[in-house]
Amino acid sequence: MKNSKMKKAMALLLTGVIAFAGNGIDGTVSAYASENNEITDLIQASTSSISTWCIYHSKDKPGVLANFVDPLVTVDEYNTPQPCLAESWSTNEDETVWTFYLREGVTWVDYEGNYKGDVTSEDWLYGLEWVLNFWKNDSFQTTLPMSILQGAQDYYEYTKSLTEEEALALGVDKLQEMVGIETPDSYTVVYTCINSCAYFESLATSVFLFPLAKGQLDEVGVENYKSIEPDELWYCGPYTIESWEDDNYWTIVPNEAYWDTEVSRFDSVTTLKVDSTDTAWELFLNGEINYPGALSTSTVNLLLSDSTSEWHDYVAKSAASSVTWGIFFNYAKNKEDDTPDTDWNTAVANENFRKCFYYGLDLYNYYATIDPANPESVAHGALTSSGLCSLSDGTDYTSLVYDLIDYDPVNGDYSHQDLDKLAEYKAAAIEELSAQGVTFPIQIDMYSASTQSSVDTYTIFKEVLEDSLGTDFVQVNLHTYISSKLSEVYNTSYFSVELQGYGGLYSDPLTFLSQLCSDMSGNAEWSDMYGHVSDCTDEETVALFDEFTQMVREADAITGDSDARYEALAEAEAFAIEHVLMIPTHARSGYEITPVNTYSKISRVNDTLCERYINWETKADYYTAAEIESLREAHLAGSEG
Repeated sequence: MKNSKMKKAMALLLTGVIAFAGNGIDGTVSAYASENNEITDLIQASTSSISTWCIYHSKDKPGVLANFVDPLVTVDEYNTPQPCLAESWSTNEDETVWTFYLREGVTWVDYEGNYKGDVTSEDWLYGLEWVLNFWKNDSFQTTLPMSILQGAQDYYEYTKSLTEEEALALGVDKLQEMVGIETPDSYTVVYTCINSCAYFESLATSVFLFPLAKGQLDEVGVENYKSIEPDELWYCGPYTIESWEDDNYWTIVPNEAYWDTEVSRFDSVTTLKVDSTDTAWELFLNGEINYPGALSTSTVNLLLSDSTSEWHDYVAKSAASSVTWGIFFNYAKNKEDDTPDTDWNTAVANENFRKCFYYGLDLYNYYATIDPANPESVAHGALTSSGLCSLSDGTDYTSLVYDLIDYDPVNGDYSHQDLDKLAEYKAAAIEELSAQGVTFPIQIDMYSASTQSSVDTYTIFKEVLEDSLGTDFVQVNLHTYISSKLSEVYNTSYFSVELQGYGGLYSDPLTFLSQLCSDMSGNAEWSDMYGHVSDCTDEETVALFDEFTQMVREADAITGDSDARYEALAEAEAFAIEHVLMIPTHARSGYEITPVNTYSKISRVNDTLCERYINWETKADYYTAAEIESLREAHLAGSEG
């Protein structure tokens, strides 16, 4: 333990004498509930570790670290941008220059609340310099700034050319000389983009635009900042650390110097590290946590099948996250002897073959592995997530895509399966591919983790493929990798088809669509890591990806009319779906038992900020599923309004 300070929540937790409604709905009132039945001290579990306390150096979403530092801009429960450390902002006519006017009177404090300095525009210089300096941050968080800000790529390459000693010694003078960031005074920050960037205000929630005080670096030493501990951090966010034990637990408490005196916060938030959601559920039943969070599929099945369980009526649908999932094709597959898999590569380059997957698959059983209670509810037909952004009249962007591809989830049309089209495309694919010397059934190699849940999911998907398309057409071979899917599967290119999800980095369709573009220089998960499009030898396939990329770039260049820009992006997205460059399948949400109104939180679409524990509405004796559904409907009505 790095800090001996403890609050009642941690003390009671460790001695095992917590009493709260988790011991029974009609049991004692929580020791962590106020008189009006709200949670005061939140105690939860997490399967994720904190890999680093340096927010810039985390490869994962910030999680609890987002409570320690405020961004320029935050979002509300509808993912609408709201002022934070920037009180206001503006842009020029072509949306290439963005100016942020900072809030005065904000301070940095240490974990004990001692004043360390004022938050000023200089902090954004040091934050961006840290991110773009190859030797300081090891290339973490660089993709967005290098693709958007003038000179960012050049500065990164410049620092990379230096020795480590030279790079660590850099201040911000060279950054200001080379990169599109200016600080005309202590409370103004100006960014200049390479091209028009209509979505820059949503980027202002991103980690690469977080502030970093020079005094923080001076205090711990530049060479030590990546491995900083919580009691060495400077804080300007709503919470500070109170106590922690690596890979065991961490407790945060309100920052008493926080500038927003109107925001509501918990007296403490304690997170226990656990190995699984089933372990978290056991802790909840034992009265050791009061926020069990996501439930495993087995727990959901158990509770929903037992009408006598006291928790039966409390199994509520979680709010959808920003992550969308899909079926991805590898366009340059290798066999395990590292020679090209000619049959597969020829087949996947055939559009009729790919359309067999789109129109032929009955995904119901696959969806049931995600949502056993209501499998079709997870279906999602777009590359982009719902709730990401809206047209000027409030219409969700994805509705534009659905109109173009004739997909209607609102009226129950969750599947694009069409057996007549399957028969048509299958016959055409067999004729065309047989003429090219392809042998049937075509072999599909898929790789799962060795965990039972992963093996089960891939086994069911194998059955979906073979039952839907026929074993005369395809045969699926399941493999397991040992430890790293990246090195053992993706980098070797041994797989044919992959099931994967992706969460947007900012609130614009481009955050998803760019992942399928062919001009991302190795930084696109969909086209590079899964698709291996740059290694594809089929000219027609490459041309399709290039045409899609051009449509995306032309749409993104539209300025002054966000609706027209969204409409053009939707046309590009529909093009990718119609040519089956990949297949969107679902948006994962899951189930939970919760004392928290999930629709009062910062929108889960924003992965950077969604775990900030501010303004959460709670109910110590828990929300029923019916209550959560009513809150969801009210939330949807509010977003449409």
